Amino acid sequence: MALIYNMLFPCISTFETPPGLPLALPAGTCHGAYPFCPEPQSVRYVKEDINNDQATVSTEIGNERDAPATVEYRLLHKEGDWKVYDIVIEGVSLVNNYRTQFNTIITKDSYAGLVKQMRLKRNQENAGSGQKG
Repeated sequence: MALIYNMLFPCISTFETPPGLPLALPAGTCHGAYPFCPEPQSVRYVKEDINNDQATVSTEIGNERDAPATVEYRLLHKEGDWKVYDIVIEGVSLVNNYRTQFNTIITKDSYAGLVKQMRLKRNQENAGSGQKG
């Protein structure tokens, strides 16, 4: 989870643990230290809904000027720990978004074509960061 938070909220250093979940969520204020975050942004824990081995945790990200954006984390309790399996930003699911993109590629090309494109993309990103794929 820390990696996801560092990617999404690199300027947030305060995290809250919602009642009932052994999971820390970003909370606090980003003070505009990053180009994509030019003004203070607040991240606020709103609520959680736990139903057996699934949970939904809602947060709001906002600033003084705009209405807050909703970010919802969908989690699954597996192997004794809560794992995020989807993030929904303003009603748009990352899982559904990727599924749609992958299905489009598979329909136009093939499954092998999708795998080839993913490997190419990974190799390009690794080459830019100096990592080996």
